Amino acid sequence: MSTIEHGENQQAGPIAAMSSLRPPRAPRTARPPEIVARLERSGVRSKQCRDLARQRERTIHEVVKRYLTDWEAITACETKRDQDIAALRQQISERVTRLQEIARDHADQADAAAVMHEHGASDDELAELLEISTKQARQLITAARSSRSATTA
Repeated sequence: MSTIEHGENQQAGPIAAMSSLRPPRAPRTARPPEIVARLERSGVRSKQCRDLARQRERTIHEVVKRYLTDWEAITACETKRDQDIAALRQQISERVTRLQEIARDHADQADAAAVMHEHGASDDELAELLEISTKQARQLITAARSSRSATTA
């Protein structure tokens, strides 16, 4: 090989050397119209399938967003409900405590009325002294007796 030939090869580069090794491409032959039509229909079907798949993905994405939004709203409502229930339970507990205090105070009043009655005050005198009706005085004495008999039993 002469230096001139070698130099020409270097200028063309390795791609030129490779392309010279490949056989030349055959010219494209026209496809029959039936095959062209079938390929077009196949391409259209493929595009429709891809479009439907994209639409399904968008629909699913939107439905998942709606589901999660609803889940968040439900969670917020449940949290508020639980807080309301806790507040109501606290109010009930406070009311029960007050009712227990009232019951103790009523029992103490009845006991005081019974002690006065035991020390000689009549029902009418007790009613006048406590500024209540005679009926209420009798009810206090009866309540004290019931309470005492329940604790001694």
